[in-house]
Order: sequence, then C-alpha cells, then structure tokens
Amino acid sequence: MSTQADRASPYGFDTAIGPQPDGSVDMSTDGRSCSGAELVRNALIGRCMADVIPMIGAPGGFIAWGKDVRSWVGSPMSPEIATRRQQELALVLGRDARVDKSSIVVTVAPALAGSAYNLVITVACRLTDTSKVSFTLGVTASDVTVDNLAQQGASS
Repeated sequence: MSTQADRASPYGFDTAIGPQPDGSVDMSTDGRSCSGAELVRNALIGRCMADVIPMIGAPGGFIAWGKDVRSWVGSPMSPEIATRRQQELALVLGRDARVDKSSIVVTVAPALAGSAYNLVITVACRLTDTSKVSFTLGVTASDVTVDNLAQQGASS
C-alpha cells in the first residue's frame, strides 16, 4: 500500500522516480507521485546511479550529481577501498540539503558467494526533521544494474 503524496510536504512533491528494470533511473511507469521521506529516498537512490545529470543553465549543461556505484563492479575491493567508497558516497548523499549530513551511515561490501549481486550497499540517515530513511542496493555485474533490495521512509 502506498501513502498519499502530500503537495505541501516541505521535502517536495514530484513524480516518483527510481531504479528501472533496464538499469536506468526514471519516472515511475504508472505516473505515481511521491513526497516527503519517500521523495528524498528516491533522490538518494538516484544519486547512487548517476555521476552527472543534465541541468538547464549549468556550465556545459550538466552538474555533478552523485556517484554511479555500478562503476565499482569488477574493481578491487579491500577494507581500505570499502572505507573510501563509503566516505565518498556519504559525501555525495550529503549534497541533498534535506539530509542531516552527520547522520549518514554507508556500508559497501562484496555480496556473499552465490549471490545475484556483486556489491551490496546499505545507506541509513535522518532527514532534517529527524525522519529516518534507509535503503539497501544490490549492484550486479551481469547487466550492470542497481536493484533496491530494501527501504524505509514512507511506503511505496
């Protein structure tokens, strides 16, 4: 069951956006709207799937947006590299003014043997009104996609 989108939400109101089966980030195919914590969570997931996004009026037409975690698939992983990636992703997610930057916790780890995913990324944070948002992403090498495995912050 999904919650009713609130046009008056201080976090915004927009068409629901998230990971699509083809590995892209795009609008919900049903045209559903979202607001509040769900909107912020979707934006954070989007930041995990795109280094830059087009922006009208930006120099060169693009802005630095996030970190496409799919680029990490197939690269070496050690505890030190995982820590650097966690820090990098926390900085990227902290660009969203609706997130309490001091609350961001990111875990980047190789998936367990036999898993359909190469990496598992977990993010938890508080929003500026202390609402909690979290999600877990499974990142694959086969078709280089990101799947949202779990989430918190308004039902979807």
